[in-house]
Amino acid sequence: MPGTGSSDVTGVVPFAAVPQVYDPPSHTIVTANQRPVSNNYPYYLGTSLYFDPGYRTGELNQFLGDHRAMTVTEFAGLQQNELDLSGLPASLLEDLQQWTLHDQGNPAFTPPGGPARNATAAMRTAFAEAVRSLSAKLGADPAAWYWGRLHSRAIPSITGYAALGYGPYESGGDPWTIDAADGGLTSSFGPSWRMIADWTGPGTARTASAYPGGQSDNPASPWYENLLSLWLARRYLPLPGNRGGHAGQVSWTLLPGA
Repeated sequence: MPGTGSSDVTGVVPFAAVPQVYDPPSHTIVTANQRPVSNNYPYYLGTSLYFDPGYRTGELNQFLGDHRAMTVTEFAGLQQNELDLSGLPASLLEDLQQWTLHDQGNPAFTPPGGPARNATAAMRTAFAEAVRSLSAKLGADPAAWYWGRLHSRAIPSITGYAALGYGPYESGGDPWTIDAADGGLTSSFGPSWRMIADWTGPGTARTASAYPGGQSDNPASPWYENLLSLWLARRYLPLPGNRGGHAGQVSWTLLPGA
């Protein structure tokens, strides 16, 4: 910001207008970094570049709408979904998607100075080039081609020191899958803490979780990465139940030093 005052905050969104939802008719609430308001919202919340374009949200709403009585296992499968139905939603690519579906003769499909072609011809050319590229990188047998041979996840250390991080590991997913993996072919952004809560009645719940790391920040400790293999294997650990307080709850009292 320039520091001149031209970028200072000039007001706030009234509390009553803060985006919120309570007990919607669908009985589901989905948030996946999408824009939380429509175009007619009267307050500035940033441009579309600040938000996910909504492909993950659409898949989540579709799945939840089709599965009204879900088990913990089904929720785990949803969290780990790596199916991309969107393509790559950058501005030009979103235009290409619309032209391909609704304007297949658009001049955008013809390269400068080249012969005229339509969406079908452009897709065939792109497909042939993709096959050539993958054959050069992964071999001639398409049965051995899978996304994890090109794409991986790396889990950086909170210190930023590369030697203390984890990975990279072969991985599926991309920025637009429910189990998101952002950051290029070596992804370092995506869901970490996974949690599922099965509400079994008032004041009770059966919960399970996993996260990619360990229970210690000390790299020499056997607990430094003891939960990583669990997370990579897409497994969960049960959490203690909460019935009037956590089991083994400890209270600390901080006193001033001498």
